[in-house]
Amino acid sequence: MNDNWKPYVEIDFSDPEAMQFHVDTRDFNVLANKNAPENAPDLTKIKRYPVRFFHTADEIVELLTRYHWGSGGQKQWRFFNLVGVDNWSMKYIRIYRTEHGLLVCNKDNIALSKEKLGADIDVEHL
Repeated sequence: MNDNWKPYVEIDFSDPEAMQFHVDTRDFNVLANKNAPENAPDLTKIKRYPVRFFHTADEIVELLTRYHWGSGGQKQWRFFNLVGVDNWSMKYIRIYRTEHGLLVCNKDNIALSKEKLGADIDVEHL
């Protein structure tokens, strides 16, 4: 792991040393980081709902693949958003490793349920 942004398909989301991943949805490059996050969301409430919030590495790759190709595939830049999610809150997707699995958050570190993450891709500004 280093400080280089790489395409999401080159990232090992199952690497136990990677504690956080930052996905830039303008090009779907990812920065993996081995440091514990300083501002990750509080898990007190959401850990009671593991099926709704926590992902496996394979589920993360599947999610990012759907987002990448559903928003135009290989391109230099895009405005990515999901229907029903605030504008630009998905500019960066934050993914944190927890003892319960991988947790997906928007750029403001608000944890997103699998239901919300399963929303249609907003294609209005693509």
